[in-house]
Amino acid sequence: MKRVLEKAFVRNEMLVPNQGRFDETWAPDATKRFYQCNPMDITSSDTRKFRSEVVSIRRCTIWSLARSVWGRFWAMLGSLAGHFSGRFIRPVIGFGFDLTGSIYRVDGCLFEIPVHLTDRNYRSAFVFGEYEAGERELIRQFLRADDRVIELGGCIGVLSCLVNSQLIWRNNHLVVEANPELIPLLRRHRELNRASFQIEECAVSTDPEVTFALHRLMTQSGIFAQGDTRQIRVRGRSLADLHDSHGPFNALLMDVGGSELEILKSSSDLLLEYRLVIIELHKEPLGIEGLKECRRILTSVGLKCSAVFQSVEAWTRPEPYLSDQLPTLPGLWREPLPGYALGFSSIISRAPRQQDSDSPSLWRASLPGPSGS
Repeated sequence: MKRVLEKAFVRNEMLVPNQGRFDETWAPDATKRFYQCNPMDITSSDTRKFRSEVVSIRRCTIWSLARSVWGRFWAMLGSLAGHFSGRFIRPVIGFGFDLTGSIYRVDGCLFEIPVHLTDRNYRSAFVFGEYEAGERELIRQFLRADDRVIELGGCIGVLSCLVNSQLIWRNNHLVVEANPELIPLLRRHRELNRASFQIEECAVSTDPEVTFALHRLMTQSGIFAQGDTRQIRVRGRSLADLHDSHGPFNALLMDVGGSELEILKSSSDLLLEYRLVIIELHKEPLGIEGLKECRRILTSVGLKCSAVFQSVEAWTRPEPYLSDQLPTLPGLWREPLPGYALGFSSIISRAPRQQDSDSPSLWRASLPGPSGS
């Protein structure tokens, strides 16, 4: 239709009103006005207005085409750059990381990266600072020092040590890992960084035993792993069981390689006790509908998505109020209650109380009186 209208104006052809290819169900308002105007009067205001609209349509079409071509060019260029980086640049950087002893230092912690469980492409992520970058950023932003943390999917313990170093009660931190090959590394890094978290070797599941696929690379192992893997049976424990035996907890960190939906479905009631959930959602095993269902469950228990970093999301529970928003009176100060970790606080008066006075005198002693009293 746009092409027909453009040809009509370029050749000064006159279209007969209400004849031709006009369809009210799909034609734009500009096209409708064209057919309703007087085609014999090319100097009329309606005709001039419509001619300007046709020129605008033509410019918009050319601009959209240019943007589309430019976007595809940069996408192709980025794909080629990523392929070149993966084939040549990252292996060289990973080799350089190996020459330094495969030691990874971040935020005051030290880790020995296993060469036999990773490839050089993967080890280059430690040089670029990409390893668990999303989790580390969200933990710095949302984790509190008085939180009690359960971490599902500890891997080699990088996040575990970083989280534990930020906690006041460092024993109130449980790390769950199902891969038996990573448990020695997890314990080694706990000792190197003087951490105090507990370790539970199991898979998080309502079944007493689950099938776990071991791959040569630690990042390819998991319940949903495919390819060249070796199947083993590992013990399974539910999140509720871990919560009752090691908890209670109020912060949940989850990176379980596709088991997120199963865990959330079986623990929806328990999630009411958590104020923070930092979860990595894996699109490949879950699919679009699985991702939507995970977010629906988190929303249904009162959590709100507060931040997203790539595939990692931080869900927090809105607090009824903050302690620094409470009214401040002379002679009063705030003292935290045992439930302060849940966002509550109380006001305790420090004004002197007279032995022979009733409770109203407490406020008289703390509040300034009228002038001359």
